[in-house]
Amino acid sequence: MHILIFRNFFSVCILFVFIAGVSSCHYDPGPTQSAGGTWTSDSFAGLTKRSAHSVSVVNGKIYVIGGTDSLNAQVVSKIDVFDPSAHMWTSASTTGNFTPRFGFTSSVIGGKIYVMGGEWLDHGIVNTLEVFDPLTNTWSTPVTTGTFTPRMVLTSSVIGDKIYVLGGSGYSGFLFNTVEVFDPSTNVWSTPVTTGTFTARENLSSSVVNGKIYVIGGKVDNGVTNIIEVFDPSTNVWSTPSTTGSFTPRQAHTTAVIGNKIYVIGGLADPPACRVATLEVFDPETKAWNKPAVSGAFTPRASLSSGVIDGKIYVIGGISDNGVSNANEVFTPSP
Repeated sequence: MHILIFRNFFSVCILFVFIAGVSSCHYDPGPTQSAGGTWTSDSFAGLTKRSAHSVSVVNGKIYVIGGTDSLNAQVVSKIDVFDPSAHMWTSASTTGNFTPRFGFTSSVIGGKIYVMGGEWLDHGIVNTLEVFDPLTNTWSTPVTTGTFTPRMVLTSSVIGDKIYVLGGSGYSGFLFNTVEVFDPSTNVWSTPVTTGTFTARENLSSSVVNGKIYVIGGKVDNGVTNIIEVFDPSTNVWSTPSTTGSFTPRQAHTTAVIGNKIYVIGGLADPPACRVATLEVFDPETKAWNKPAVSGAFTPRASLSSGVIDGKIYVIGGISDNGVSNANEVFTPSP
């Protein structure tokens, strides 16, 4: 019944069971290259332990949605909200219906959080789209037209008030290399005809810099990849930049953008039990990878999520050596 869960996201959980109490592997690809920034820990009191969740930022607050709170696939239905200015977590009292799930993606448009896809335990992989409005703490389910393919461990990015959904996996472990676009102004899904190559993969990430979507890492049919591919929505063209420096192949990681640079954090490397403890940075302007030297501590974990507020990256939850985590660690880049 849960074959797809095990193949995709919960393969991470199974691996944890086997390596807990044994020598854990924190993959480190080599020496650092430049000064980078500082890790600190912020409040986690009131934050539910969870993984395969999403983090969204609206009006200076962080909204943590969905995911699982244990290795036994208990799905979290409540929303935890973090106010960085007060260093305080609260639980939102919501109305309306949210489909409890994990391995989904979320994006913010017009101050609302759009939650798409994922796994709904016994109900399988879904193509459900639900919207949370932080102003009213209300969930709603828009009536949509067009096609959104059921998929999980996918990614999404926003450009021009449209949501671009990319990659992920479906039934029987099928990996997607398609782009589907949702327009909240019309509630219409569309599938653009694209040119160029987008490698089918799951557990990937995407970030937007200067109107283009940078898709990084993930799991392909034959293992973990360090591929970076770029999608230009203005032309519907995929391209593969020629890069310098090195990037650790990883999946189930998170990415965030500060100063037009993409910060890649956490995840799993090959062999699959190796949690990545390093932070690597991609500069789209120079097409260069860099592994900056950092101070402070980051808890190695996978299936985590992150959000940016006031030039700081808040990295929340995931699976660490000690199981599902409620870590709330903050990376502040050097000026």
